[in-house]
Amino acid sequence: MSGHSVAVIGSIALDIVFTNYPLHQEERSSNQCDSIDLFPGGSGLNVASAVKYFLNGVGDTVSLFTQVGADKDISSPLLEVCRNRGIKVHDVAPNDCRLFKTPRVAVLLNNRKERTFVAARDEGLGLETEHLTEDVLKSIATHDIVVFAGITPRSGLAVAEMHAKLRTIRRLNPKCIIAGDVIACPDSNGPLWRGAIGSHLTNYNWFLPSVDELAQITDDQSDIMGLTVGQSISGCKARVAFLMDQYPFLSVVGIKLDSQGSLVCRRSDVGDASVAVAGYSALTRHGANLVDKNGAGDAWVGAFIAGAALSTSMAEEDGVPSFDQAAKYGNAAASRCIKYLGSTTWCDKDSMKTLMESINSVTPFPEVSDGP
Repeated sequence: MSGHSVAVIGSIALDIVFTNYPLHQEERSSNQCDSIDLFPGGSGLNVASAVKYFLNGVGDTVSLFTQVGADKDISSPLLEVCRNRGIKVHDVAPNDCRLFKTPRVAVLLNNRKERTFVAARDEGLGLETEHLTEDVLKSIATHDIVVFAGITPRSGLAVAEMHAKLRTIRRLNPKCIIAGDVIACPDSNGPLWRGAIGSHLTNYNWFLPSVDELAQITDDQSDIMGLTVGQSISGCKARVAFLMDQYPFLSVVGIKLDSQGSLVCRRSDVGDASVAVAGYSALTRHGANLVDKNGAGDAWVGAFIAGAALSTSMAEEDGVPSFDQAAKYGNAAASRCIKYLGSTTWCDKDSMKTLMESINSVTPFPEVSDGP
């Protein structure tokens, strides 16, 4: 039996984590934090690491298409991490872009485990749209699943170009699944930003946002997370129905609900009971087990993709993935991610046995109706 193949398009970066950085300006001094640690990061590397953690069988291929910085002292160790994890890195930048430096992102963790990001460079895709040449797109399209990781949509020409690139992938491989999440920005420019999102959603099969990102995309600012599980699910399903009305290719929306778990809505059952999978006690905002939430969303996306791929290979003849199982993979990976400093530390710390025990211990929510 042939293995699974997943292409991840996104960035690699160096995360500089400042632990217990003072919450208030008046608390800061020359000794501003408990420790400063360096970790591999970037949405592309995070997602690819989570996918490869689970898709590690003979014949399984996980490729990361990214732009590698010319600063070898930073980029070389990050590439070594990818090699050690079995991720195939494709540097898509042309030779005349060798002045590009690896993104460096300061992650300031205060004593409430809340995060503030300060990027030395705009991380974005980790590559420019024009670097996705016809040859690169052909290579991407050879994979079963294509994942755009941590996309920050841009307006203008880049949006039209990205729409064309996605259509090319679909033309080259009509059977491939195109999936992705998005980075929602508090200062995004309303309709223009949502229009930029549309260039992706028009071509996505699976969309995997957080509940906050889903609210921003649909321009609905009601507080779902302050509601009961049943009310949260009802609110999310209404927003998903709104998206699926606009984007015909969109067949699955998986929503990260933080400590409440996750919800998966399929086009066939948006108006019916969808798959809602409970979270873990570790996924609390200020819980004792919470160390660092950075990368938890990426871990969920990568594990969801892997879980869907694995469930498809074990499915009946129709080959329909078990999104219940995929969501369990996502929840388990996210719950392990937040127990360590660093967005992918869990990939090296936790055994497959530990993760599978977590996955198998979780059952869907009993309340998946539209009621409170």
